[in-house]
Amino acid sequence: MSEISRYTDHSEKIKTDDIDWDLGARAGLTDTEKFMLRYFSDIEYQTVMYMRDLLHTKAIEDPDMVSFLCMWNYEEHFHGQALSQLLSLCGVDIEKSRIAETRKKVTLHEKITGWGASLFSKIFTHDYPALFMTWGAINELTTLRAYERLEETTQNPVLKFCANALPNKSVVILPGITTKPEKLFQNLHAPKRSHVSSWKNFGHPSVKA
Repeated sequence: MSEISRYTDHSEKIKTDDIDWDLGARAGLTDTEKFMLRYFSDIEYQTVMYMRDLLHTKAIEDPDMVSFLCMWNYEEHFHGQALSQLLSLCGVDIEKSRIAETRKKVTLHEKITGWGASLFSKIFTHDYPALFMTWGAINELTTLRAYERLEETTQNPVLKFCANALPNKSVVILPGITTKPEKLFQNLHAPKRSHVSSWKNFGHPSVKA
């Protein structure tokens, strides 16, 4: 069974039924934590945009990648929901229209870049999906490091739980998001592979079980 298949077979949303949200509300959040969680919530919720952009490319012809992206987006949506709920209880409301409003601010340059990416993916059919997935993996790993830092510094027990639980959940995601670009790059010439061989060493988070 492939890494992608193992991931999709075990994919599920984060469980928050046993969280004492009132305890989190009483503990409150610092201004820095509010800023960070608002940003993280945006990132988690807008994974669907990453998926949309990638499925506008030749990547849509890869059934494994389509399955992975659907499951990944599903999980990330509920990550964003958990963060938004904590923010709301601590006095920071996230507007339901926030994603739509954010997308309206996309510049002409960004739109042209998106069109160009779709075009390049049709020309460089192996290179582009590999590069796109590598970029996604780097972003995911960077985000996990930030969650680790939040867990170390926060005084809010609910935030501490979320900062631990979200990376633990994402460790299941990582084999899918890291293995796929590696396999795609195996189809490229050795000099191209050498440019990205070190990104895997960025490291999986030292998440506690």
